[in-house]
Amino acid sequence: MEDNSNVIKFKNKKTQVVEQKKREFGRVLFDELLGVYSVIDDNEAIFQVKVVDISKSGALIQVPLDPKAKQKFKESTVHSMRFYFTKNTYIQVSGEVKHQSEIKGEHDKYYLRFGMEFDQTEENYKVLSSFVEFIYQFAEHSSLDKGDQRVYFL
Repeated sequence: MEDNSNVIKFKNKKTQVVEQKKREFGRVLFDELLGVYSVIDDNEAIFQVKVVDISKSGALIQVPLDPKAKQKFKESTVHSMRFYFTKNTYIQVSGEVKHQSEIKGEHDKYYLRFGMEFDQTEENYKVLSSFVEFIYQFAEHSSLDKGDQRVYFL
């Protein structure tokens, strides 16, 4: 009888590596390239949020802790999230806050983190789902540039 425990361990390790790469790539995208805002009231005011993690079912969002944020992003509230891909264009997807917690971040700053579940019945959800799938595929198939190749320009 063969011992398949090494195969299972390798599969688990590969899954962990892909998940870590997905999170790192997602952070770069959301920190440096994309803007994410939440529509928080009837006047269409927007509130900038930080996406900590994202999946097809939802996202982990972070905002600086203040009484207004705590009140607006409480459990069971539904918010529209705008994902800006350029300065003037975005896709909007709704999500329900499922949980929230306070965390201490860098430089002793406090944040409110909340998990949102996307409304998968909205038409725009298909676009966001495809984008999240791209993040997963990139994480699984991308390679780390270790500086071993040289590019010469003339």
